[in-house]
Amino acid sequence: MAKAAVAAPHRASYRKSDFAGTLVRADWLIRHRSSSAFGGLSINLYCPVIMNDVLRIRRSTPNDAEDMLRAHYSAVHETAKEDYSDVVLNVWSRPVDAQRIAAYRAKMETDKSVISFVAVDDSGQVLGFGELVPPETLGAIYVAAPARRHGVASALYRRLESEARDLGMNVLRMDSSLTAFPFYIRHGFRELERKTHPLGDGLAMACVRMEKKL
Repeated sequence: MAKAAVAAPHRASYRKSDFAGTLVRADWLIRHRSSSAFGGLSINLYCPVIMNDVLRIRRSTPNDAEDMLRAHYSAVHETAKEDYSDVVLNVWSRPVDAQRIAAYRAKMETDKSVISFVAVDDSGQVLGFGELVPPETLGAIYVAAPARRHGVASALYRRLESEARDLGMNVLRMDSSLTAFPFYIRHGFRELERKTHPLGDGLAMACVRMEKKL
């Protein structure tokens, strides 16, 4: 996918509250090299760009259920296919249909133990999502394959870590896929053990138990 031109954000369109984890502070992405101050808060105006759109992180809502499932399906079947068999992939993420969407939406409406964020472009399209399950679990980060290598996963991770710190969590633990293992190493996690993670239908996938002290 061709790189998009960087469009500088319009200063007047942002409030101080927008920078509380909403507009991504993403020095690991393409950035607009200028600075400003909002109510005494000095920042750099970073401009993550994907297909001419500004990347934003926000809390998910049940209305995001279908887009989150489609990002999950894309990440599993297109990104993880080099590390897992089709049998595993097909159980890990089943086709996105009305029944699956309804079930996931209902779970989002009732299960308050999971804190999730979505990364969206300027049109509101969900590019990926990440989950946090206090008191110590990083659930998962999934990014749709077309949005890979644009810093979306890193943006989501940093928002999740910030949320974890705000909640007083002092450690993050997770079962990482083999595909995502290098990503978490880059973000300061350490390997605890190699194991398998149950998927259902009697299947299990190889994974890596990981930990990061906050």
